[in-house]
Amino acid sequence: MRVFDIIPNNFFNLLSSKNKSIYINCLLELFRVYEQGSILGMDKNLARQVLIDYLDINPLDEELEAEDLETELTNRDRANQILRRLEKTEWIDIDVNNNYEEILNFRDYAITIIEALKDIASDSYYDEDQEGHEFRGYIYTVYSLLNNDYGEYAMVLDQVYKNTIAFIREIRKLDSRLKFYIKSIVDNSEIKDLINLLVNYKVELVDKAYRRLKTSDNINKYRADIVKKLEAMQEDKMVMEILAKDHLIKNHNNYDLAMMKVNKKIDDIIDIYNSISYIIDEIDEKNKVYVNTTIAKIKFLLSNDENVITKLTKILRFTAENIKDNKTNKAMGIIKPLFTLTTHQQIS
Repeated sequence: MRVFDIIPNNFFNLLSSKNKSIYINCLLELFRVYEQGSILGMDKNLARQVLIDYLDINPLDEELEAEDLETELTNRDRANQILRRLEKTEWIDIDVNNNYEEILNFRDYAITIIEALKDIASDSYYDEDQEGHEFRGYIYTVYSLLNNDYGEYAMVLDQVYKNTIAFIREIRKLDSRLKFYIKSIVDNSEIKDLINLLVNYKVELVDKAYRRLKTSDNINKYRADIVKKLEAMQEDKMVMEILAKDHLIKNHNNYDLAMMKVNKKIDDIIDIYNSISYIIDEIDEKNKVYVNTTIAKIKFLLSNDENVITKLTKILRFTAENIKDNKTNKAMGIIKPLFTLTTHQQIS
C-alpha cells in the first residue's frame, strides 16, 4: 500500500511552513493532554484552552500566517487559527456528538507520526525523568518469554523476534548518535563548543545509554540462555510443526515454505545474539575514539591559542620558573624588551 493512499497530500504542509516550530510545539502539547483524556475524544473548548495556556507561557516571536485583516490577535484568536490549520491539514478531526458538543480526535496516521516525532526529540535531548535508550526491557522480555512454557509457540516466537529487532534498533540509534559526535569533532574548532559537546555526550550517551549497555543492561547476562532456548525450539519437531502450521496462511498454504521461513526466522534471531558482542566491541571502540580525539583536539587548541591571556600566562610561567632557579636578572632582561613602560619622576 502506498503511503499517500492513507496520508493526505497536504498533511506535511504543517511541517514545512515558516511557523513549523510553533505548530509542532502546539501539536505535541495538545496531544499530551489528549492522551490523558477520554477515549471518546477531547472537547474542542478544552483543546482551545490548552493552546491558549501554552501561548500565554510561550509568547510567539512572530505571527502565524494571516487568515484575515485583523491586526491585533489575542491568544484565543491564535489558538483558533492553529486548530483550523490542524483540521485543514487533516491531523485532527472535529465532530459534533449527540449533545451538540464539538469533539476533537487525532487521525490514526497522525498519532503514529506524532509518536515518531516524540521519539526523535527524546533521543536527542533527554530530560531528567526520561530513561533514554531502552535495552534491558527488550532483552529481559525475550528471556522471560523463552523461559516460560505457555504453549503459545507462535506468539512467543513472534514477540521474541519483535523485541530482538527493537533491541537492535536501539543499538543502531546509539551507534548513529556516536557517529554524529565523532563528526562534530571535525566540524567544531572552538574550545567551548568541543567542551559542551563532551559534556552533552556524557549526559546523553554515556550516562543514559552506553554505561547501562555495559552494566545493568549487559546482554551477556541473558545471551547464552536465549540462544540455548532458541536452538532447543529448533530441534523440537513438534514445536516446529506447530510453528509451521501457524505460518501456513502467510505462505500460501505451502507447508515446506512455511517450515523454511520459520527456520530462517529462528536462525536470524540466533545470529543476532551471536554477533552482539562484536557490535558492542565496535561501539566501545567508537566511544574511545570520540573521547580521546576530542580531548586531544582541545589540548591542541589550548596549546595553539594565540589570545592575550594565553601569551601572558606563558610569559608569567617562564618568569616564575627563572626566578625559582635564581635567574631573576636573566628573566627580567629577556622580558623587558616586550613591554614599553613609561617612567614617571613624580606621581601627582
